[in-house]
Amino acid sequence: MIRIEVTSADLAASRFAVSPLLETMHALWTLSGRAEAGPHRAWVARWRGAYARLARRHPGLDAIAAISGNRGSANVDFIAPPPTGVRAAFADELARMRGTPLSLAHAEIERVLARLPRPPSPGVLEILRGPDVVRVIAEAFEAAWTEIVAAEWPRFRAVLERDVVQRAGRLAAYGWGRPWTTWASRCAGAPGTSSWPSAPPTRCGGTNWAGGACCSCRPCSTGGWPRSWTTRGRTR
Repeated sequence: MIRIEVTSADLAASRFAVSPLLETMHALWTLSGRAEAGPHRAWVARWRGAYARLARRHPGLDAIAAISGNRGSANVDFIAPPPTGVRAAFADELARMRGTPLSLAHAEIERVLARLPRPPSPGVLEILRGPDVVRVIAEAFEAAWTEIVAAEWPRFRAVLERDVVQRAGRLAAYGWGRPWTTWASRCAGAPGTSSWPSAPPTRCGGTNWAGGACCSCRPCSTGGWPRSWTTRGRTR
């Protein structure tokens, strides 16, 4: 179960955001068959061959798959920094991810490896525990973006931004009560909290305390709401 505790200060600092890097990660899950294609079946059929060729050239894609999109809390944070707004550029988000200290990346990876039901292949483990893991993962993301996602990003972004506009309008008209009530249809919560069942492809677990930090409410073209709630807060 995912439990997010928020205060009025957290909500005041919250915003809607769109993330090309996170959309690229979701696209990889969908193209690899780890996530349901849903309404994107035609898009997946069109790009699956390109993804297979890309995977042969970039073993970092297998490394990404090993440490993201897993049940519960068996997922790293550094490959998906919280988005900063609705017009974030892929290059800027990737630069933030590239700036991850190796010690932090290795610490998060080891935490995830300890929680996986079975270890990744030896080749993937070599990448994950190697000195170039951040670079290798960044290059895999960049290749996936350049060769697959970027071609149709304007269309995806337009859909996501329309969703943000619609929900921002509801927020302006009704306050946080209306979106919170909408999300609550899939949540179990109490005042100041919300909880979601931890089911694939949920990527966190435990009690997440926003702690005065901002939260990003992010639409996802392959997932939807509310699982695209991102917080800079701490897990406890």
